[in-house]
Amino acid sequence: MKKLALIFILYINAIGISFAQLNADQVAAIDSVFRKWNQPGMPGGSVAVMQDGRVLYSKAFGLASIDFGVPNSPNTLFNIASVSKQFTAMAIVRMAEKGLLSLDDEVQKYLPEVPDFGQPITFRHLIHHSSGLRSVHDMLGLAGWRGDDLRTNEDVFRFVTLQKDLNYPVGERFGYCNTGYVLMALVVEGLSGKSFAEWIKNEVFDPLGMTHTYVEDNYTRVIPGNAFSYYHSQGAIFERAMDYWNYTGAGNIHSTTEDLLYWAKNLYRPTPGWENAFEQIKEVGIYSNGQPSNYAFGLFVDEFNGHKRIHHSGSIGGFRAQLATFPESRLSIVMLSNYSSSNLGQRLTRLSEIILGTDLSSQDQSIVKAKEADALESNDSKLFVGKYWDTYEKQLIQILAGDSGIVAKVGESEFLLNHLGNGTFAFPKSDGRELRFEIEEGEVNGARLLSKEEIINPLILLGENAFSVADLENFEGEFYSEELQTSYWFSVNGEGLVAYHPRHGEIPLERLTANAFRGSWPVLTVEFFPDSEGKVKQVKLSNGRVKNLRLSRLD
Repeated sequence: MKKLALIFILYINAIGISFAQLNADQVAAIDSVFRKWNQPGMPGGSVAVMQDGRVLYSKAFGLASIDFGVPNSPNTLFNIASVSKQFTAMAIVRMAEKGLLSLDDEVQKYLPEVPDFGQPITFRHLIHHSSGLRSVHDMLGLAGWRGDDLRTNEDVFRFVTLQKDLNYPVGERFGYCNTGYVLMALVVEGLSGKSFAEWIKNEVFDPLGMTHTYVEDNYTRVIPGNAFSYYHSQGAIFERAMDYWNYTGAGNIHSTTEDLLYWAKNLYRPTPGWENAFEQIKEVGIYSNGQPSNYAFGLFVDEFNGHKRIHHSGSIGGFRAQLATFPESRLSIVMLSNYSSSNLGQRLTRLSEIILGTDLSSQDQSIVKAKEADALESNDSKLFVGKYWDTYEKQLIQILAGDSGIVAKVGESEFLLNHLGNGTFAFPKSDGRELRFEIEEGEVNGARLLSKEEIINPLILLGENAFSVADLENFEGEFYSEELQTSYWFSVNGEGLVAYHPRHGEIPLERLTANAFRGSWPVLTVEFFPDSEGKVKQVKLSNGRVKNLRLSRLD
């Protein structure tokens, strides 16, 4: 028995992890964050914290299977969804280190079927989400796929080869895109002659001691120790989220909190021989205007109350994941959950406060502090009042005159804007965004919404239009997309317009402007484009991660 204990101690020391204790107040505070997960009949998750190679906290809560009453444990496997992206990025880095590719190579060199969009798309663009490619789920949704349809890398690739346009010019901005990470998995397979799952196990997981982690490329396979995932409807009502995810690269790695801590430790104390690789994956992208993004190699890089933070979240089915590392504090936090409303983002904030000894409850990290707001006279406020159409995000922004200045209403959210002078305003609860109005001869004729990276969304000032039901008839008809290989039908129903797809049924459309309408998933925005004679021959659909996908009239 003593011999076994000695072997265990030697093993723990060899992998660089030892156990330490938090004080009782800290443990109690962390436990309270997850107390709800231990209610009867609740799914929950697994939570672990490591500092400088020492596991400070590792506990599990709730049920891995409500159906069979099986509890979660620290060894339970969860689908980590988009937290998987950092591993795909590492695969590309390791292949670059072996001389099999360059990060600056164009993806068409390895996947020649990817269309030439007139602008080079490199691995860096795919990694940093600046390629402009349309994202898989949004694209397939518009093509008629429903959420429970099985999708594979081959499905994604087939639709990529049909695309004729990008969401935006390559390198111009950040546009989260699962498609790019699927393409990188296909490149790994092509260069290695092995499946992505086999290659990354042999070349990444096993060398880093992640013995429980694997890529799930066969959703029908049974692997012991996996949690089921659940959608949370209301109260104590949960619905099973059925697996339909057979794509790799963008997600579908299964892991444990322990294995993810092994991985995260490398961000501040890399395994010998991996120093350059882990330094590389912390490098953020650069936009075409020369400004840095906050997205590195499958990782966001930002600050949390003055502490540098490297992190990513994940969401698929009912699974949710958060992995965050504070390299200067040599601290990592991982949370994995198996139900959709587990609110891991809020829980990550609270755990960070407890462990780092900060309290952000009374602070607004996103307030723009660098510039001092100017007072705005009430009469001046009226100059900016109106409705503006965001030509990139495809949404209305209403500017209203409030008691304390002007207010921007975006969807259901309202923001009191800080006046910076000369028709420029700052969003108080955004990450450095500014709204700049274009004023000529005392009148506003448009505006620009600028991110902190100086990326511009042009806004069009809309007039006071009186819409009639009669003019909706101009929009009726069948419109076909070669890129989606499907049609949509538009027709007048009562006093409104309706979009129809055989797999999605009828989608009522709400009129936003003379030619733009708002629907529901997957058809969030429809824009009609009349020709010089007023006849509508083209429609563009957008839905978040797909912009301006064209359909042409057939009848």
